[in-house]
Amino acid sequence: MLLAVEKGCRFPEQAFDGRIHSVFSHAINIISNDSKTKKWVSILDLSLPNTPCGLSVSLTSEPLFSQCQVGDKVYLRGGILRFSTDARLSVDSRSAIKWKYPPQVNEYSLSQLKNNIHHIENHFIKYVNNRINPKLHVTTYSDYLNYIAIDFDFDLVSKPESIVDNLGRGQGLTPSGDDFICGVLALLNYVTQYLGSSRCSYRIVQERIANACSVQWHKTTDVSRHYLQQACEGDFSQPVTWLVYSIFNSTCFNEVEEIINDVLEIGSSSGIDIVSGILFGAHFLQQNID
Repeated sequence: MLLAVEKGCRFPEQAFDGRIHSVFSHAINIISNDSKTKKWVSILDLSLPNTPCGLSVSLTSEPLFSQCQVGDKVYLRGGILRFSTDARLSVDSRSAIKWKYPPQVNEYSLSQLKNNIHHIENHFIKYVNNRINPKLHVTTYSDYLNYIAIDFDFDLVSKPESIVDNLGRGQGLTPSGDDFICGVLALLNYVTQYLGSSRCSYRIVQERIANACSVQWHKTTDVSRHYLQQACEGDFSQPVTWLVYSIFNSTCFNEVEEIINDVLEIGSSSGIDIVSGILFGAHFLQQNID
């Protein structure tokens, strides 16, 4: 039996029956048989970022997830995830702690916000130029968006639905367009949650994006749809949540740099695409609060 270390805020407490949706060397995705609730649970090695529906475990000296098969039955009873008898694997979530969220802060310094956006973009550009195509030389975050063929030539307040044109655009389990949208939603969510009633217009933008996504889910993958649905409801992975918090509240860029690196390392390019969305939203916000 694996003992879970941490769990996300959406990890279910109630019993359910389900099946394995997908298996990777360091992760298993599980979906319940309840067609109404569509519970989704991810069992993740500690090397991967915490997610709202995630349960983090250490695989250092434990059996590999590869012994499990797509379609295998899984059920949660009394806080213990039990797999089919052939897999000989179970995960105890009872002692797992919920991962730490940033504190609530309702004020921020505009000058510090602009400074953090500037530093994050510079770090992002340096990372992209070192990590992506060696012949690619980006000088702004928008250069990168052009490189991955993301449509961002629209007004986020007057035409937020236009962002959904990017849904499913790109390759992989979570296409670049979806990750970009997730980054934008992460920034908007922080503004609407913590920066007061004066930001109500951004709540409307957030809702319009979520509604537009809800009729276009067929354009993307099951895994990406799961994470983007959570984003539409205001839930994001732990490093993304902390990065957005740091943009508004950090006074030490060394701290911000450590956090942004955690996001940039997500997946093969998912983290980069998420940060590009955060920067798009941050620049738009900065231009509209001067």
